[in-house]
Amino acid sequence: MSLGERIGAHRKRMGISQEELGHRMGVSRQAVSKWETGRAVPDMENLLALARLFGVPVSELTDTPAESPETEAFSETSEVPEKKKTRRLSRFWVILTLVGLTALLLLAGSSLLLLGWNSAEISDQPVEFQVPVEETGPPEILPDSSPNLPESDAGPATESTSEPDGSSSLPSDAEIVYRAFNRLAAGDNLTAEERYAYRGALITNLSSMDWTEFSRLGTTDEISCISALTYFLTCLEDYSETEIYYLQRASIAKGLDGAFTEDYANALSSVLFRYPAAFARQLAYDDSSGEPWPYWAILLSTYGLSYFPEKVAQVEKTLQTALSDGSFTEEQSGWCRLLLLYLKETEDGDQSSLPRTPEEMQD
Repeated sequence: MSLGERIGAHRKRMGISQEELGHRMGVSRQAVSKWETGRAVPDMENLLALARLFGVPVSELTDTPAESPETEAFSETSEVPEKKKTRRLSRFWVILTLVGLTALLLLAGSSLLLLGWNSAEISDQPVEFQVPVEETGPPEILPDSSPNLPESDAGPATESTSEPDGSSSLPSDAEIVYRAFNRLAAGDNLTAEERYAYRGALITNLSSMDWTEFSRLGTTDEISCISALTYFLTCLEDYSETEIYYLQRASIAKGLDGAFTEDYANALSSVLFRYPAAFARQLAYDDSSGEPWPYWAILLSTYGLSYFPEKVAQVEKTLQTALSDGSFTEEQSGWCRLLLLYLKETEDGDQSSLPRTPEEMQD
């Protein structure tokens, strides 16, 4: 059992929460969580305080050999013979050294991660585009409390710095997407929290990045760089409705044209096939931008679907059911009908004269 697991076990034995333990220790709940998960270790002062609070020797928390089975719990007021006190002081410095080394290693690792993220310089290492989606499943997605109200989650924070000429050295949206994509595609033994942060950084910045800039960040040709990203988006699972909104909105992103458009159309189509009702609902989301992204999301997602008649038929069936059972609001129903119209005309091969909004359908 690790130090963090022992801290968690004693906390649960006392019947207190991480927040309560943090309050008693004078630290945050997040600090307690990091101790228990092994992402950080308490310094010697906190280690001694934990031992006093739990009523156990420090050696029990750190799993170092005790003097004897009868060793009593640590107490500042305990009377210890001089010989025994000397041995305990010796063990104290051994523990202090071990804890200090561990803290330094964790601090160094965290600093390297932050330096790599905050740097505006792109790594010279090529994107491993052939890395398959992890066999263990998709990145973990935290519960989405407001699926119909998209909120930005830009992933790991970056500190704002300025160059002498006053310009910002923050990475561009394309660079943020590029790094997040690389970390997720490579795996790198990320924690669930890191996966969520990088996934959020990738998806929420798709619509604001310059796709042409992104295509030039890799060391392969531009088309392969975009294809790798869009294929990765196609393979991701468990899209929330918030994420679907950002994917739809990215249909009008800068630089998304030509061959890039066809690749992104495939990614949007895969989302439509898997989540037809959610796809239709998010078309009605009003982000107050006034931009025609719902129309372009429909146009791209239904592009070339004549090659998949069975999937199209299943999507149409799902949408018709949602319309008839009252699953949609009036506005969502309007966008759903427009989407159904495009699906039908996709089968016939002509979408050029179709309306672009539900209101145009009624005229």
